[in-house]
Amino acid sequence: MRVIFAGPTLYGADFSDAGYEIRPPAMQGDVYKAVFEGANVIGLVDGIYEHVPAIWHKEILFGL
Repeated sequence: MRVIFAGPTLYGADFSDAGYEIRPPAMQGDVYKAVFEGANVIGLVDGIYEHVPAIWHKEILFGL
């Protein structure tokens, strides 16, 4: 499974033909959850950081 976390940066883009699942901007725990759901390719374009905890660097290392 391929996952891209994106928000306004990729607004209107359609990656469904390429086999990518577009998800909302990532917050803490989203990359971890995607790995356990079977994602083997993860693109992190946009994230949320104002009102919720941002993705921790250890979470990104776990995904690698």
